[in-house]
Parts: sequence; structure tokens; C-alpha cells
Amino acid sequence: AVAGNTFQTDKVMVGVIVIASMGVLCTALFKRIEDHFQSWRPQHA
Repeated sequence: AVAGNTFQTDKVMVGVIVIASMGVLCTALFKRIEDHFQSWRPQHA
């Protein structure tokens, strides 16, 4: 919050990029975990 209030946009952008990257990585990780466990689920037509 301090970086945003003092117009330190470089620090704000780094924070946004880091948080967004963590979100993308977590999404990919959970997708792989879900796909792993989906293979155990029986297929229903």
C-alpha cells in the first residue's frame, strides 16, 4: 500500500507481476493434480 501511495509504480508493477505469476503457476499445478486424479475416475457415457 505504501508503494502505491508514494507513486513507486515500479514496485507496484513488480508486486502485480509476482502475484499474477504465482496465480498462473498454482492454476497449472492444480490442473495437473486434477488430471492425475481424473484418470482414476471411471468413465460414464
